[in-house]
Amino acid sequence: MKKNLFLSVFLIFLSLMVVGCASNEVENEELEGNEKSSIVEEAINQGKLALADNNLEKAKSNFNLALLEDSRNELAKQWKGIIEEYEKFVSAVDEQEIDVAQEILSELKKNDKYTLFEEIIKEPEENLNILKQNINNLNHKITALNDLYNPEDENSMPSEDYLYFINEILTDPNVTEEQKKSVKEFEEKATERANNILAKMEEEMRAAEEKTVEVSQEESSINGITAYEASNLAIRLPSYSDFVANGDTFSKPRIYEGSWIIDISRPNGLAEGFIIVDENRTVSFMYPNGDVDEVTPY
Repeated sequence: MKKNLFLSVFLIFLSLMVVGCASNEVENEELEGNEKSSIVEEAINQGKLALADNNLEKAKSNFNLALLEDSRNELAKQWKGIIEEYEKFVSAVDEQEIDVAQEILSELKKNDKYTLFEEIIKEPEENLNILKQNINNLNHKITALNDLYNPEDENSMPSEDYLYFINEILTDPNVTEEQKKSVKEFEEKATERANNILAKMEEEMRAAEEKTVEVSQEESSINGITAYEASNLAIRLPSYSDFVANGDTFSKPRIYEGSWIIDISRPNGLAEGFIIVDENRTVSFMYPNGDVDEVTPY
């Protein structure tokens, strides 16, 4: 009887100990949870205060601390996320990616936490506006560059100033890759146009000079013998009719060392020789090797 009583008391005592330990564990867990929650809350608040003081690094550090304590905390995630978007915005401005920067900025301003970023974002937003203005100015210069000549008119050539304007645009620190491509395409086309026009002008000048020389020689005479008379005198050469029959061609008379010279070419383009009419109206034939034959006095 006494033994059963003792056993019952022992079991009751053991149960009370187990319940007590379990209760302590629950209390400890609640205490730890409350402590962790307090750290997370304090870290988030300190992060927000740091943002209000424009201290981005301190804000990031606090939000990271909050997530280190509670990786599932949605509020800390949101604050960290908006900071990351802000950093993307700054990077886009630095890289002159205007459209990307503008899109990120628009999304940031829709965020209900944006008010704490209004001060810190002022400088990069101002840089974005300056960049947009500079790009716009460059676009006006590129438009003016393309107006320097009419690409539809084959005789229209850009002025000499276009090289200066091209260099001014390409060396501008704000010029975009798209603008560089546009300017370089213009430079290539304008240079090709200029070269074609200059080549055409040179050809026209050369033809004019040759014509001037021909006219000059036609008006010249050797001892009263004009180019026209030299052509008529050349017919007296005994083999002249053979040259004609062979299909040879005769150049216009030219003056060389006091005589009229008429070049004779075969149908295949090779030189046949020369007819020489000297100041005494003597006609002779010279082979390409310099030998003279068929001397025919007047």
